[in-house]
Amino acid sequence: MSEARVPVRWEGSNASTSYANVFELSADRSEVTLSFGSKGRRVPGTDELVLEVSDRIVLSPSTAKRLAAMLAHAVRDYEWEHGSLGGEPLPPAAPLSSRKSPVSLTEGIPEQAAELLRLVEDLGVQPVLERSFKMFERTLLANRFLWGFKRDSLSEDAGGRLLAICERLRMPERFVAAFRENIFQANIVFFGFEESERTQRYKAYLEFGGRLVRAKAENRRDPLLMYLGFKWDADDSRRCSVARYTCHPGLSTDDMLERMARAFAGGPSGTPLALAREIVLQAAGRVAADRFLYLETTEEGNPRNSFDINLYNARLRLRDLHALFLRICEHYAISADRFEAAYAQVSAAPFGHVTGGFDREGKDFLSIYFGAQ
Repeated sequence: MSEARVPVRWEGSNASTSYANVFELSADRSEVTLSFGSKGRRVPGTDELVLEVSDRIVLSPSTAKRLAAMLAHAVRDYEWEHGSLGGEPLPPAAPLSSRKSPVSLTEGIPEQAAELLRLVEDLGVQPVLERSFKMFERTLLANRFLWGFKRDSLSEDAGGRLLAICERLRMPERFVAAFRENIFQANIVFFGFEESERTQRYKAYLEFGGRLVRAKAENRRDPLLMYLGFKWDADDSRRCSVARYTCHPGLSTDDMLERMARAFAGGPSGTPLALAREIVLQAAGRVAADRFLYLETTEEGNPRNSFDINLYNARLRLRDLHALFLRICEHYAISADRFEAAYAQVSAAPFGHVTGGFDREGKDFLSIYFGAQ
């Protein structure tokens, strides 16, 4: 049984406050010492400057490491919102994962997707690639890509550069304004592309993972907005929508299955729900439900109503679910040969999400996400 989280409340009524504009750091094997003070006085007749220490804080090395990471993050946030402080640059933040040059991933993908990836690479980040297959009546969409990266892995001028990507891709103006308003609250940014038989769509997502971290720390289970997704037609940005992804933390497997059924309520067949249930149950046989992330999605101005369950922690591979994928293809009258041609290239990839319900055009669908580490 896991240990229950202990609520923590900071009490500052008896704390003293000191202002410091100079500091000194020293360290040995067992502790790190921070000395703080203010500018002092010169010794008469000399060039020596005496700095008077007002406060001294002693930390364990592990606590000092956590403090250093949090300070770096706080300074990046400050510079993002208020501009550069100058001086020594911060050390680069760790990427989500180590990868080869993003441009080397562009072979064989649509040119508009490759152009998006080149714009992301120009930010100087190492994006994580996630792909997906969307399946609905007689249709398999296999050219669907997401590239994600930590917001604090960007340089100090990245706010303007991110918005420049949005504008370069002709994101609608009202979306640009909303993206600008919310970017500072996001911890991860995604840019995406989807190609269908009729059109190409660009996507930009903001992930607010800090909200879930705080909810878990406070043992809260109320729904919270986890992602904002901005989506628009690459050829006509007037065809656009905003998706809201609401996380429901703390659900059991049975709770998730019950909510999934609501997303398919009124559909023509129970088969997509039954197949999605089998995927979730196979994942639940490996790890507890608290390792999954359950979300529900709506979009303004259209009938989109769907669920999304992140199952990466089950450590399944696409090949573990191959038989189920073929049954999905059979239900939606998708050519098995066509599916196999796309699947064969990625069968060893980590399985990630299953998404289903009704899309923006009112069609029932299932999507399979994979590949992110």
